[in-house]
Amino acid sequence: MNGKRAIAVLPLMLACASPQLLAERVRLAEGTPVHLRLKADLAADQVMEGSRVDYVVARPVTVNGVAVIPEGAAAWGAVQSVKGKTLRIDIERVRLPNLTVIGLRTLPEKPSRSAEGEIIVEVQGSGNIVEPAGSEFTGFVDEDVWVDVPSAPATMEPASAVPPAPSAAPLQPARAIAAPATPPAPAIAGATVTAPATTPAPPPAPIASSAPASAAASTSAVASGTTGERVTVECFSDPLGADIVVDGDFYGSTPSILKLLVGNHRLEYFLAGYVSYSQQLNLTPGTGLRTIRAILEKK
Repeated sequence: MNGKRAIAVLPLMLACASPQLLAERVRLAEGTPVHLRLKADLAADQVMEGSRVDYVVARPVTVNGVAVIPEGAAAWGAVQSVKGKTLRIDIERVRLPNLTVIGLRTLPEKPSRSAEGEIIVEVQGSGNIVEPAGSEFTGFVDEDVWVDVPSAPATMEPASAVPPAPSAAPLQPARAIAAPATPPAPAIAGATVTAPATTPAPPPAPIASSAPASAAASTSAVASGTTGERVTVECFSDPLGADIVVDGDFYGSTPSILKLLVGNHRLEYFLAGYVSYSQQLNLTPGTGLRTIRAILEKK
């Protein structure tokens, strides 16, 4: 009998657990629009040809109700040319939370010439600000791509039906009778009975967890020895377009100008078809400007 019971329970356990392990593979079609917002001001006197232009995704891109590109995802392009107070910029890539990088272009259709895919922006009125932070642009997915996104667990909806059980009617009279008994007892009984509805217990949890978090952050800051000062690091590669990774975090592609905290860092370049390049950086206060140039070798 026990053996039959175990066999019956096992499929039930697998049925409950498997939805959380599944991922959905979604096709992001070429030409899908991606709405972007400029992350910082573009100033004519502060950029040059090749300067990186940073964007963030303004609205999530969804396919069949699934958010494939979430709001706030990092995207970038580059300044293609600078002529007086007129800039030509483009949109090149967007990075998903799982570090997948998707190519973008500036036109719904693939341009026949590269110059057609550039956005012309120029100073309006006096000053040097060509485009203020928050300006919106639209990029388009450059080619069909399949993206793995977590699927919604099928058990989530039934799970939401569980809470009504604790608030069953028979418990209410019990709480009312317990209240007049002794002052200390009602407080404890009331807390346990009303926890599912008003959730008085959870507030202490964030307080308890925030202390270790802040302590850990403080310990990390002390261990790193950083003072908040940043050093300008120019990143160049031959050929251009290599992905820049610093301490395991993605920072765009070459050429780029980075602002890195004082301290030790590991800089890496990655480009398809080429041997990766890495260098240890020791940035000290007052370093000023560091320029890293790497000639990548073909595999």
